[in-house]
Amino acid sequence: MRMGGESLNNKSYALLKQRVVTVLLMAVLLLMLPAGWASASEEEFALEWEQSYGENVGVLHAEQTREGYAIIGVNGSNSNVYFAKTDSLGTPYWEKNIEVRGNNGKMVSFTMAVSAPDGGYLLGGTLESFHFRYRDFYFAKIDDNGFIQWNKMFSSGAYGTFNDIHLSKEGSYLFAQSTDSLNTGSFHTAVGELSSAGDMIFRKIIGGGGPSASFYQANKIHELANGGYVIEGDIEGTVRVWMLNSQREIVWTNTYSGLTGGEVIANADGGYMIAATNENDEVVFIQNDANNQEEQRQTLAVKGKVISLDRAADGYLFGTTQGLYKTNINGEILWFQALSGLQRIYSESDGSVLVIAKGNLLKFGAGGNHESPSLEYLKFDSPSYSLGLEQTLDTVVTAVYGNTSRNVTSLVHFSSDDESIASIDASGNITGHRFGQTHIRAIWSGQEAVARVYVWPLSTSLYFDSDEYSVNIGEPLDIEVTYRFGSNFTQVTQFSSYSSSDPSIAYVDSEGNIIGLQRGRVTLTATYSGFEATAIVDVY
Repeated sequence: MRMGGESLNNKSYALLKQRVVTVLLMAVLLLMLPAGWASASEEEFALEWEQSYGENVGVLHAEQTREGYAIIGVNGSNSNVYFAKTDSLGTPYWEKNIEVRGNNGKMVSFTMAVSAPDGGYLLGGTLESFHFRYRDFYFAKIDDNGFIQWNKMFSSGAYGTFNDIHLSKEGSYLFAQSTDSLNTGSFHTAVGELSSAGDMIFRKIIGGGGPSASFYQANKIHELANGGYVIEGDIEGTVRVWMLNSQREIVWTNTYSGLTGGEVIANADGGYMIAATNENDEVVFIQNDANNQEEQRQTLAVKGKVISLDRAADGYLFGTTQGLYKTNINGEILWFQALSGLQRIYSESDGSVLVIAKGNLLKFGAGGNHESPSLEYLKFDSPSYSLGLEQTLDTVVTAVYGNTSRNVTSLVHFSSDDESIASIDASGNITGHRFGQTHIRAIWSGQEAVARVYVWPLSTSLYFDSDEYSVNIGEPLDIEVTYRFGSNFTQVTQFSSYSSSDPSIAYVDSEGNIIGLQRGRVTLTATYSGFEATAIVDVY
C-alpha cells in the first residue's frame, strides 16, 4: 500500500520517530505537573454541577435547550419514562413520568433515547412477549410536552436487544440491534433505518451464527459522506467494523485483533476514525480513508476501555472506564478528570462538557478564572394564576443571570398579600381560600418576583355577559352566555334556551341576538343544563 508517494517503511519510521518524540515530551511534562495530573496543557477543567433525578432514575439522554437542558431517563423501580426540563444548572422546573405499555399490557423497557427534529424525542427499547425468552423491539415517539405521538413494535423472533439509536442527516432514525435465541443459542445482528413517522425504511441483517459460532454484534451505525454506512461492533469483545454502501450491501468487514471497546466517528471525506483499547489498557486511534485504507495509527496516553467518543471544537473527548479525557487534534492530552461509571459525553458549544455517569448528569467547564454572572431578576413561571376554592397549584421561581437561568424555587421566601384569599407555602404551592384576587411574592438574594392570583368559587353557574342590556328597536344586539363548572368556563350561547317576560317588547332569536320590538323593559332568562341566568333589557 502506498500513500501520497511515501513508502510504508518510510511512513512507519516517521511515525515511530514522532511517537518517540511525543513520549519524551510527555515524560518532561509529567515531571513538571503536580502529582495526579496527566495534562499536556495548563487548561484546567472543573466540575460545575452534578444532578440526580430521583433515587431510581437513570439518565439516558440530555440535550441543551434555550432555558437549560431537556432530560430523558428511566425509573428503574417501575420502568416509567422520566422527562424533565431544567435550568442551566440542571435543576428541573418541569417534570413528567410517562407509562408506556405494549398491546399485551406489559411495560416497555427503554434503553435508548435521541432528540427528534421537531423538538420531541424517539425512545427505543424492548417489550417482553408471551415468554421471558422472547423480547421484541419497541419504538415510541413523544412530543416536547411528553405526549406519545406514535409507537411501533417489531418482532425480533427471539430475545432482542437495542444497541444504538440516533438521528440521521435526513431526520430519520438509524438503529443497531441484536437478537439471541435463548432456546437454541443461535443469534443474528442487524442495522436499520426508521422514518420520522415510524415506518421501517430498511433493516439489514449483517451476520449471525449458531450455538458453536463466535458471537458478534453491531453496536453503533454511522452515516458516511458517500451515502453508505460504517458500523462498529465486536466479535467476542474484539473490535469489528462493517462498511455498507448506499444500496446497504456489505462492502467489507475488518476485525482489529487485540483491540476492544471501540467507538467510531465518521469523517466529512467519507473516511472514519476508530478509538479502541489495546492489551495495555491504552487507547489506540486509527484513521481510515473512504477506501478503508489505514492512514494513521496512534497509541495515546488515554487509558481505559472506550465508552464514548465525541468531537470537540479543538480536538476530541474520550469517555473511558478511567474517566474523561480532552485531547487536541494530535491526540495530546489537554486535561483529564477521573470519573467512574461514565456512560456518555456531549461536547457543548461553549467548550464545556456534559456527561452522563452512573445515571446522573454532570457538567464540566473551565474553572478558576471566570467571574460568576450577577443575578438580574427573579420571575414566576406565570405572571398570574387562576384557581378555585381549596384548589392548589404549584409555582416555579427562576433566577435570571444574563443569558443563563437557575431554578431557585426551593431557596426563595414566599408570601401572600392576603392569605385569606390565597396562601402560598414554603414549596411555592398556592391554595385558594375565598373568592377574590391578591398577589404572591418570592424574595431571594435581594430580588423580588410578584404574580397576581385570582380565586374563583368552585361552583356551577350560568351567566350572561352583562346584567343589563340597552337596545334600539330594529337593531339586534348579540349576547354571550357562559357556563362555569369550577374553574372551567364554556361559551354556551348557541346551546341555551331563552324566554322573555314580555316577548312583544324583546326576545332572543336563534342566533343569540336580542331583538327589540317596542319601547319597554323586560327580563330575559337563559336556561342550560338545568341552570338559569337572568338579565334586564331596556328597549328604546
